[in-house]
Amino acid sequence: MGALTGTPADPSNEVATKELLWELGKVLPEADLSLFWKFAPHLRPKLMDEATRQKFLGSSLLVGLEMALESNTVDIKTYLYPRVPAQVSELLNNIIPKPMRDAYGADVSLDSLNAVCDFIATDPHGSQLIPPGTTAIDCCRPQDARVKFYVVSRNRSFDHIAAIMTLGGRKTADFPTSAQLPPQNEDGAANDGGPNPNGLSFSFNIQPRRALPDVKAYFDVAKHAKSDMAAAEAVIGFLERHGRGRYARRT
Repeated sequence: MGALTGTPADPSNEVATKELLWELGKVLPEADLSLFWKFAPHLRPKLMDEATRQKFLGSSLLVGLEMALESNTVDIKTYLYPRVPAQVSELLNNIIPKPMRDAYGADVSLDSLNAVCDFIATDPHGSQLIPPGTTAIDCCRPQDARVKFYVVSRNRSFDHIAAIMTLGGRKTADFPTSAQLPPQNEDGAANDGGPNPNGLSFSFNIQPRRALPDVKAYFDVAKHAKSDMAAAEAVIGFLERHGRGRYARRT
């Protein structure tokens, strides 16, 4: 937090976060913020009137630090939230291409981005995806960085997961079952409230040098277990059934 956080001078709570990023860029040798600075102006919330400000006011920028066990570096990731639904609906088709061209040049390949757009627009599984508005940027060399576009789905079947992970068959994988993951609610009802419904989260990792994006699935145990202990027991049971029980033991 900074002196302006939560005030009319910083309605999206981004000033202190950008100051933090600037300082991190000075002290972390692997950090490269150039791609973030290209994207940030395009993905700021457009709070153009009082009604919109009151409804969608809040933090629009988060920073994450990643420290892998096998690495000696600290990686920075930024998460941008336009928040306003009218902007969120335009992210893939009209907003993200602009900073991509700003960052990589007018002739940058948008094949990976276009594949995501086509999948969501034309595939029966892709059309079920809900974009909460989150876009993440790797703060590393632009040629290595990913633009991660997040989506959520209420459909928990493995056939649906397979369709998303393979972009409707554009990528290769094998997920044979159509069983449903158990929902959090005992009555099986979906949580339809808010931008993060009961279901599964995915990200499409877009890079100009790739014709198709990498697709990542995220399993929020809070949505599929009654408690932390129930989630832990489910994971341990899975490991034991597949001959990996030793990984669940304390050392």
